[in-house]
Amino acid sequence: MKSNWAQETVPKNEPVLMLYFEKAKRLLPLLTVAIFSLALYFIWHLLRQHTYDEIANSIRSIPTDRLILSIIVTTLCYGILGCYEVLGFKYAKVKLPVLKVLFTSFTAFAFSNSIGLANLAGTSIRLRIYSALGIEPRKILKIIVFISVSFWLGFFSLSGIVFLVYGLAIPETIPIPSVLVRWLGVILLVIVALYLFYTSTRKTPFFFRGHSLELPSARLSFLQVIVAATDWALAGLVLYVLLPASATISYPAFLAIFLSAQVIALLTHVPGGIGVLEVVIIYFLTSDHHPTPAILAALFTYRLVYYILPLAIASVGLLSLVAYRKWNHANIVYKSMTRFTSPLVPSVMSLFVFIAGAILLISGATPTVESRLHSILKIIPLPAVEVSHFLGSVIGVVLLILARGLLNRSNAAWFLSIGLLALGAVFSLIK
Repeated sequence: MKSNWAQETVPKNEPVLMLYFEKAKRLLPLLTVAIFSLALYFIWHLLRQHTYDEIANSIRSIPTDRLILSIIVTTLCYGILGCYEVLGFKYAKVKLPVLKVLFTSFTAFAFSNSIGLANLAGTSIRLRIYSALGIEPRKILKIIVFISVSFWLGFFSLSGIVFLVYGLAIPETIPIPSVLVRWLGVILLVIVALYLFYTSTRKTPFFFRGHSLELPSARLSFLQVIVAATDWALAGLVLYVLLPASATISYPAFLAIFLSAQVIALLTHVPGGIGVLEVVIIYFLTSDHHPTPAILAALFTYRLVYYILPLAIASVGLLSLVAYRKWNHANIVYKSMTRFTSPLVPSVMSLFVFIAGAILLISGATPTVESRLHSILKIIPLPAVEVSHFLGSVIGVVLLILARGLLNRSNAAWFLSIGLLALGAVFSLIK
């Protein structure tokens, strides 16, 4: 009877556990939104103590050489991120031109850094580009796994060294003994050491749930850790060089704060860690937990240089790639659309030119705003303003006539309309 009871109980409980698990997964986005909203509230609470002009002046006061240095370090950082990809290709034993690998790496990391979502954006970009280049899905998966493991190995190794050697300046409001941070550093370094030892001694593939995964060589594992740790160090340096002189903190001490803020932001799954990263750094960096305009300016500029600028460049590159690949298809669609829309173009253009002529006539008939007239007379003499007023009305009349010519598909009306519209714009500005 006991055996039958056990057999009946397991099937009944299993679906219940799976149901709870599915519900927990559905609650994760809501939790992310809640954390994001809370972080934005804290940012608003911190910002309301300062005016917009204070923060804007602080941004403008960042020395040019430090801004240029942050851009250079960001470039180096994304170059190091490209090494993740290169090592991943060696691990998967796939050959591809280096420029294509670096382009994919830059695009994937620019999106995953800014969007986050557990590197979902970067993974989807790699799958899309590498699949189009003919790489097997299994090997793409190996590259993605290698990059993900490298990412955390770099964090563990650099954080372990920083926490063990320099510790973390924990505020008094957080009841955590500083010795625990050093022990955490030891644990992180032990994890990295075990990984290096395991990959250097085990020669057979690693099996998990019926799937085999070939481990990287000892040399590749060592490079994996070095490259990833350098990436994290440079990412922290981008923000460190933007900090004001009043933030008297050494780079290793700041790096401990930066790494702690980054991992908290990653665990919250908030896109780009927006709000979370800023709140944590401000809380640890300032003694009273209230930022100065200079620190807020440094954080804003860091967002711009390290996240937004690479994302903008990657977006243009990705759109260009998609447009290039879809050119033939787009050309066919364009020709099909032209076949249906071309009969409508003369009527639409005629209507627009007629409206433009009417606007110029109405503008010529209405008096000029006195305040604007005083402003323009400081730059342009009164006779020129009066002439432009008259010529704008003349162009308006001619455009009304040309609208009929455009309706009849006249080439002369087309070229005259373009020239007169340009002149009409100039005369409108002058008057």
